[in-house]
Amino acid sequence: MTLSQINILGSKLHPVSMAQCLEIIARGIQINQAMHVITLNAEIVYQARKNQYLQRVISQADLVTADGIGVVWGARYLGYQVPERVTGIDLMLKLTEKAAKMGWPIYLLGAAPGVAL
Repeated sequence: MTLSQINILGSKLHPVSMAQCLEIIARGIQINQAMHVITLNAEIVYQARKNQYLQRVISQADLVTADGIGVVWGARYLGYQVPERVTGIDLMLKLTEKAAKMGWPIYLLGAAPGVAL
């Protein structure tokens, strides 16, 4: 599936809703496709302008959502329509709900012992 994308100060962004994100990720899971999802906020956009590696990581991501309201406002200022913010935490909560219903396994990596229970 080809997603429309826009450019916010050099960082790509897919103007998608939460429902669209969940559908895209679910399709990836169904065909056993690994996906790299980035939830873009203004700080990441700012850092990516100074850091070529970060910019490359964003450009290669499969799905980049508007995490921060600053990104949504910036996109709208530039004349793009972004349906809503799709924050990382909200996306994770919705994905874990869907995973429980669909029987998908979840693997959490990182943090100190006891943080991910």
